Amino acid sequence: MPLPLAHGLMGATVIALCHRQQDGNRNWCAYALGFLLAVAPDFDCAFRWIPFAPFAGRGWHHDFTHSLGFALLCGWLVAVLLHESREHTRQMLVYAAAMATHPLLDLLFTSSSGVELLWPFRHDRLRLGVEPPVAYVWHHHSLLGKAFDLAQIALVELALYGSLFLLAWWLGQVMRRNVVESRLA
Repeated sequence: MPLPLAHGLMGATVIALCHRQQDGNRNWCAYALGFLLAVAPDFDCAFRWIPFAPFAGRGWHHDFTHSLGFALLCGWLVAVLLHESREHTRQMLVYAAAMATHPLLDLLFTSSSGVELLWPFRHDRLRLGVEPPVAYVWHHHSLLGKAFDLAQIALVELALYGSLFLLAWWLGQVMRRNVVESRLA
């Protein structure tokens, strides 16, 4: 199953392809927001640590936070908080798509019982069980060895998903340059 690095890079990739570009610093803020939105569904693991809650002890991971409905809700909330009023619907969908990369990657590559992708309409868990492009294998048993394995996996993810981000960024630059040139012509 992808690490947060892969999830975050996929969210940033969606932003690089779809976000209306600003000056350089604002672009990187948008990429960082896409990265954070794509990692956010895994914060559902914190729900099990809330003591005395009526839902304590429930297996929350891959629950409603890993759904397209939750991604749409969060995309709308981010667009409202950022006052994206001129293109509210478009920006909401871009932010939602960045967040939706997380449950979609997990749908493809999870080895668990699946994700609750269609919440709030359905509560069953779905998974496709596709072989991931990165081998998530732990060869070592010691803490230091596991850290080494994690670093290796992260480097492979960085190479693979980072390449996708750079390709999307480059394509976005080319498309915007063509739009500007066609307006000037």
